Amino acid sequence: MTLIPAKAGLKYYVPTTNFYVQGTAGAAFLTNKSDVNADKSTAFLYSPQIGYLLNLGNKNYLDLGVNFQSISKINDNGSAISSLGLRIAYNFGL
Repeated sequence: MTLIPAKAGLKYYVPTTNFYVQGTAGAAFLTNKSDVNADKSTAFLYSPQIGYLLNLGNKNYLDLGVNFQSISKINDNGSAISSLGLRIAYNFGL
C-alpha cells in the first residue's frame, strides 16, 4: 500500500512551560488502489501529538513527543489504520 499524505496543522505552546500540543489533519491519497483491492482512493488522516522541549542551552532543544496517527478505512469492510509513535528531534538555533 502506497499512501501520499497531505496534512495541515497547528502547534500550541503552553505559556511559561516547554510543553506543547499539536494537531494535524488532511487526506491520504492511495496511489496503488487496484493493487490492494481498495474501495476508495482517498482517506481522512489525523494526528494529535503532545511534546516537551528540553532546553540544552544556546537556543538548542531536544524535542520529545508522542503522537497518534489514524487513517480512515479504505475498504468498506476493513478497518482504520492507526499507529502510536515516539518522536525525538534535535532543534538547533542559528
